[in-house]
Amino acid sequence: QAPGARRRLPARAAARGQPPQHGAARLDSGGRSPGVCGGSIDDVGCATMSGLRFSLVLAAIAALSACEGRVAVHGFVPNPELVAQIAPGAQDRLGVEAILGTPSAVAGFDDATWYYITQKSRTFAFFKPEIVEQEILAVRFDDADRVAALDRYTLDDRRVVEPVDRQTPTAGNELTLLQQLFGNIGRFSTASQ
Repeated sequence: QAPGARRRLPARAAARGQPPQHGAARLDSGGRSPGVCGGSIDDVGCATMSGLRFSLVLAAIAALSACEGRVAVHGFVPNPELVAQIAPGAQDRLGVEAILGTPSAVAGFDDATWYYITQKSRTFAFFKPEIVEQEILAVRFDDADRVAALDRYTLDDRRVVEPVDRQTPTAGNELTLLQQLFGNIGRFSTASQ
C-alpha cells in the first residue's frame, strides 16, 4: 500500500462501526492477535485461502498417486500342494488336467509339453508394462502320454531374443506413386481391335 493512501475497511467492519486500525494489530475478544485469517470461520478471505490450500493438497496427493503403478496379474500357476500330487510316470494327460486344470499353453510343434504360466506386470502412467514376476510350470509327457518331468521357470531363467531388423530384398521395381498411377495408360488394347 502506498504511503498516505487511505485503507478501506472490509464491509463487515464498516457495518459494525469499527474504526480503521492503521498500523495497530487487531485483537480478538480475548485480547489475542488472531493471525492471518482472524481465526473466524465466517471470514471470506480465510475461507478462500483454506479452500486453496485444500485444493493444493488434494492436487499433490493426486499427482503422487499417479506415480503408483497399476499391477496386473495374468495366468495361473497351480497350488504347490496340487503340483506335489503329480509324479513322473504316475499320471497321464487326463489325470494332470483333472488335478491342475487346463494348461495356459501347449508346445507349438508338438503337444508333448503343457505350460501353466503366470505373470505380474506393473504399468506406470502411459509407459510400456514391465514384467516384475513370472512363473512357469512345464509338464512334459513321454510317448505313452505319461508325465515325464515337471520343470519350473522364473523370470531369471528367461532368454531375451532380439529380432533382426534386416529387410529381405524382393524382385521387381520400386515405383513412385505417379509411376503407379500413370504407368498403365496405353498398355491395354480394347477388345474391338
